[in-house]
Amino acid sequence: LNMNISGIVENASLFIVLSIAAVITKFLGAYLGSRFFKFTRLSATEIGVGMISRGEVGLIIAELGLKNNIISDNYYSTIIASIILTTILA
Repeated sequence: LNMNISGIVENASLFIVLSIAAVITKFLGAYLGSRFFKFTRLSATEIGVGMISRGEVGLIIAELGLKNNIISDNYYSTIIASIILTTILA
């Protein structure tokens, strides 16, 4: 991971928004999907929390975006930091 810490600082608001959106959308998607298939609220919550992590797929996509000049180094660093934070939170 070739990250630039200054990129995260420069895009602090984007980092916060990405992290919050990542946690909420992943949790809600997994929770609602579980409830649809008749899981209990507790089980659906456990599944939702377990799915919060963005992990390797996000890292690969961010890396491809950087290598193909779709995103800048600063945005790449911000995206990677958000992925790391959501993985730690989960």
